[in-house]
Amino acid sequence: MVGVAFSAGFSTAAQALTIKLTRIQLIGMIFTSAVSVLWSIYHARQKFVWTELSALIANASALLFLALALGRFGIAAAAWAMVLRMGLQLAWLLPGLGWRPRGRARGQGVFKSPTMISAWQRLRPLLLGTAYYKTDPLVDRFLTSMSPAGDLSLLYMGQQLYGVVNVIVDKALSAPMVPLLAMQAQINDWQL
Repeated sequence: MVGVAFSAGFSTAAQALTIKLTRIQLIGMIFTSAVSVLWSIYHARQKFVWTELSALIANASALLFLALALGRFGIAAAAWAMVLRMGLQLAWLLPGLGWRPRGRARGQGVFKSPTMISAWQRLRPLLLGTAYYKTDPLVDRFLTSMSPAGDLSLLYMGQQLYGVVNVIVDKALSAPMVPLLAMQAQINDWQL
């Protein structure tokens, strides 16, 4: 039934392209999940500037890659640019976990350290939840592709407006307040 519904919304060529781009985006979804967790760690440590600066540098790098690769690889370059963006941001935020690519003791694997083992055990539910959450645009566009012309554009515009408001509230209010509230909760000071 799903295959029938899928083919009703896309042509054969569009199906092949959608599958190709989805596979690329699934790689980026892993990086996105990890970056979301690292953002939380940096925000908890009140390092807001580096969190946003790493995103800016990664976005600029991905845009440069896209400008250079779009003519040669087409739309797949845009998908790979998104993967590159999240991969670069992950690489720049990994030092927040204490990960250092150079200078570690020989034979000591980064992913076998007690800190990383503990982090992965604690973060596994968050990563799975983030991966599920990040599939929302794919599902929305798939379902909307079967609706009358123009509905996907309206959905996309609505999501963009909602996203802008959400980012403003998150960056301006939530992110700076959460670490302060956590510190107040730690010392049992419940009055603001």
